[in-house]
Amino acid sequence: MRRPRLPPTLRGRMLGLLLLAALPVLALAALGIAASWQAEREEVEHRLARDRDHVIALNRAAVEAAAAVLATVTAAASTGGARCDALLAPARSLGLAPVVVDAEGAVVCGTAVPPPGLARLRGAARPVVAPGQGAAVLVAQPLAGNGGFVATEVPLRTSAPELRLWLLDATGGARAVRAGTSAPPAPEGSGAERLTAEDGTTWLAAAGTIAPGIKVLVARPDAPLRRAARLMALRRMSELAALLALGGLAVFLGLGHSVTRPLARLRAAVAGWMDGQPLDAEATARLPEELRDLAQAFSEGAAVLAERDAALSAAVSRAELLAEEVHHRVKNNLQIVSSLLALQAGRVADAAARAEFEATRDRVAALATLHRHMYLHHDPDAIDPRAFLQELGEQLFAAVGERPGRRIAFQVDASPLRIASDQAVPLALLITEAVSVALRHGFPGARRGRIAIRLVSTEARAELTIEDDGAWPRADDRLRTSLMRGFARQLGSELRMEEGRLSLDLPLRPPLPRQVPRLRAGSAT
Repeated sequence: MRRPRLPPTLRGRMLGLLLLAALPVLALAALGIAASWQAEREEVEHRLARDRDHVIALNRAAVEAAAAVLATVTAAASTGGARCDALLAPARSLGLAPVVVDAEGAVVCGTAVPPPGLARLRGAARPVVAPGQGAAVLVAQPLAGNGGFVATEVPLRTSAPELRLWLLDATGGARAVRAGTSAPPAPEGSGAERLTAEDGTTWLAAAGTIAPGIKVLVARPDAPLRRAARLMALRRMSELAALLALGGLAVFLGLGHSVTRPLARLRAAVAGWMDGQPLDAEATARLPEELRDLAQAFSEGAAVLAERDAALSAAVSRAELLAEEVHHRVKNNLQIVSSLLALQAGRVADAAARAEFEATRDRVAALATLHRHMYLHHDPDAIDPRAFLQELGEQLFAAVGERPGRRIAFQVDASPLRIASDQAVPLALLITEAVSVALRHGFPGARRGRIAIRLVSTEARAELTIEDDGAWPRADDRLRTSLMRGFARQLGSELRMEEGRLSLDLPLRPPLPRQVPRLRAGSAT
């Protein structure tokens, strides 16, 4: 598994830790919001149950009051002497519309439009409370002696305008108190339930009994209740998000003032020290205690490093001076050897032996020239091949008594080159052999011509081409060719030879790393 990638800055990491620490709080807050949601739903259900009980009590009291008034009316009617309209006055004072009906069902007095269903009360010997027309309760009291009765309808009422009320019949059907509302099905239990009507409206409903055989359904629309619960949950989540945002801002600003700024001052002090300035004691004195300790430890370590830096600088200077002296002496010794070989060649009478002495002298002189050019700029791996080859050609021309451009033209085309010393030596010797052969055997007598050397290099490879328009074949091609092929193998390549042209493509081995100590500005040298 891949490890999580940490933020690159200290502020980012601290904010990440804050969010990580806030995860349990967020989880608990989510559980609290869910619990609050559930508690709110339960509270709404309990509130509806209380509203149902209140509505039932209100309408039950109205039915009982109507029954009591009708009982008073029937008692007065049995004594006789009072007119019918006068008997119904107490019921009318309650907002009722009573009616007196005889044994045949004919209206004796009362409302002109009697409530339907009076026929089923004919012959009733006791008070009756039954569902009336629409959402109303029919209350009737029998009249003693004549088989008639006094009846009225008590309309059902709600205790709040947002409540809906339905009267349930024996089949479970419902009749609304207000028109235009589709009734939900009757609930199965006595508690509050969420029910869906035929028109898709969701209600929170509860049923109750007003009188024996008379049930009502009290309901509230569920959508506003859900909306209120969602708003409550969103409000609490917004409060929690605002709290976390304020906490994150406080951490961000606190880190900037207490940690990031002191670290920036310490970094500036260290940067100044790297530029040769002493550590600012006044700036570090304002840092927190931990950073002051760190600055003090850094200052002490910096003093030790400065001493070692000075010692290393002096050692490097001495080493460079010694290396230059060694290189100078090696070059001088090689030149002395070359001069001795030239003197010895002048004293040898045999032409073949003298030629070998001269060839050895040329090789030693080439090595001396290469050595001087490799250490000319204090970097043994970087040489200027154009200057080196130009000087080497002048030496080889002088060895045969010639001068470049007088009878034989000498052309050099070379790019800057970085090459390891163990490759530079065989490359220089190969070029020496090729040019020496061309000068000594390619242009006999007064023959004129040219010799061209082309050395092109990239980071990983170099290509060498030597061309001349001298005479072919040459007397000692076999010996020289053997030497040149050996040098090519040392270079990790293979020599390609054609008439008038020699070429090879060699891989450049990277020079050994030579690290130069990085000295701090202002240190002793």
